[in-house]
Amino acid sequence: MAFVGLRLFACSLLLFPFAGFFLLVKYVFRKHLTAKIQYMLWLIFPGFLLAPFLPFQLIHSVSVFSHLETIGKSSPLRPVLSSAASISKGQTGDFFVTAETFQETRWIWIFFFLWITGFLIVSLLSLHSFAALRKMRRSAFILRDSDILRIFSQCQKELNIRQSIPLYCTSALKSPVCAGIVFPGIYLPDRLMEDFSERDLRFMLLHELRHYRQKDNLINLFLQMISALYWFHPLVWIIWKEIRCDREVACDCAVLEILSDSERLAYGNTLICFAEKNSPFSFAAGLGSTMRQMKRRISNIAGYHPATRLQRTAGYLVCLLVLLAAVVFTSILPARTAYGDSDTSAFSDKKVSSLDLSREFGEMDGCFVLYDQKNDQWNVYQEEEARQRISPASTYKIYDALLALESGTITPQKNQLPWNGKSYPFQEWEQDQTLDSAIQNSVNWYFQELDASLNRSDIQAFLNRIDYGNQRIGDDLETYWLDESLKISAVEQVELLIRLEQNQFGFDEDNVRAVKKSLLLSSDSSGSLYGKTGTVRTDQGSASGWFIGYMKYAGNTYYFAANVKGTDTASGQDARNLTMDILSGIQKSGGFGS
Repeated sequence: MAFVGLRLFACSLLLFPFAGFFLLVKYVFRKHLTAKIQYMLWLIFPGFLLAPFLPFQLIHSVSVFSHLETIGKSSPLRPVLSSAASISKGQTGDFFVTAETFQETRWIWIFFFLWITGFLIVSLLSLHSFAALRKMRRSAFILRDSDILRIFSQCQKELNIRQSIPLYCTSALKSPVCAGIVFPGIYLPDRLMEDFSERDLRFMLLHELRHYRQKDNLINLFLQMISALYWFHPLVWIIWKEIRCDREVACDCAVLEILSDSERLAYGNTLICFAEKNSPFSFAAGLGSTMRQMKRRISNIAGYHPATRLQRTAGYLVCLLVLLAAVVFTSILPARTAYGDSDTSAFSDKKVSSLDLSREFGEMDGCFVLYDQKNDQWNVYQEEEARQRISPASTYKIYDALLALESGTITPQKNQLPWNGKSYPFQEWEQDQTLDSAIQNSVNWYFQELDASLNRSDIQAFLNRIDYGNQRIGDDLETYWLDESLKISAVEQVELLIRLEQNQFGFDEDNVRAVKKSLLLSSDSSGSLYGKTGTVRTDQGSASGWFIGYMKYAGNTYYFAANVKGTDTASGQDARNLTMDILSGIQKSGGFGS
């Protein structure tokens, strides 16, 4: 729901520049576009407005809505590093802060409630119109007058319509309409049987049959659905009025094409008789219009000239131009595949075995992913959890350090930053820091200073290059790896560690070596262990702990990512202890080839 809401909001904003572009094109080429083309152009809008509800992008592009993408998240966090914040220290350098949660979830539900209320009201009004249409249809009777049926048959032949279309008469209308989605029919007011000439009747039937041929009733239903979804957007209602006007003009021109010059004037007089006699049904297309629309239609009839081949060709080219513009604008919308909370591609091409670690996890929720490089084997506990993207917390500092090294902000030899003299909750933070000490003690201010020396675009480009999780940095460069702007799954954590250890990124080897050195936790003759913890806690009592890394043992490399959550004390230290127990158990069982 939150994702669709975000795209709906983004599309609502994009509608303004897109509509402006459209109107500009329409104005510039107004003398070269036929009435039919101008009507067809409008039909691109519904497709554009449905884009937020599509599960994919039409083409790939970088979203320009990064500043909006923090809207709609299930629990956005705003960490507070102050003396008043509740801050704890775990063992082995697992420093973390209790994050203050901003209650946007409530506002999301308020927005959703308001939107769904408006949607239901507009939908109920449409259903009321549909019910009135059905009631009229039940009260109408099929015309069997031979003279009228003769005229009707002649009109069908003039428009090359071979389908059998019922013709009704009713007292519920003041002007003719073409109504019905599945079984369309043409309805005439009963007063036409007495008050109008055969010529007038022919004009009206030609007009309504043109609506039938253009499938305008189906288009009306489509537009009604769009109006319900975007009931809050004034531009949508304005566009719909313009579409209805251009629809009638297009029908008029189609009828004028088969009329003689003298008949065209008479056709205009027939229209005047139905000024401001609109159809009461939103699903019907009729001859009548508002007075403003009628003036435009009469003006069009007075200045009508048959379309030339050049106009038709130019019109189709303009249609193609606007369609391409719609695709480009649509591609700007946040993409589910890039910004979603689930890694949908995980395990799609991997050899996977399930692990039963329920005893090890106990009362904690979470997941565990282990990759055996030598055997190309993935071992997973709680696969769905392992696909789910969450905040990386301090585990992101691995790649933040790599970014700083690659950008030249620091080097493997010169990476010390002076303490700024501010008071911090941990004594270990209140001193000068090197890359190794900042990683070991998870010093937030060190990495925040590194990010501050970079441009937002540099960070975004780096995330895109290494394909880090959802690749979103949000608004705040100091907290994006804590406030749930940036998210990553356990599977993606392991995939990135593989690429880091093997330097599949193609980065400077010295830089990669410096990062790996900072992650080294222990090393002896039997092997080496590399890892980084991460913890985020909120003031609502929820907590999440990470431990990610890899172990070199017996000529093999095992990559792992453990995440624990669901308790108010879950931490990176818990994830580390759990991981060590799991690895020890696998080793004792002979899983490591000992």
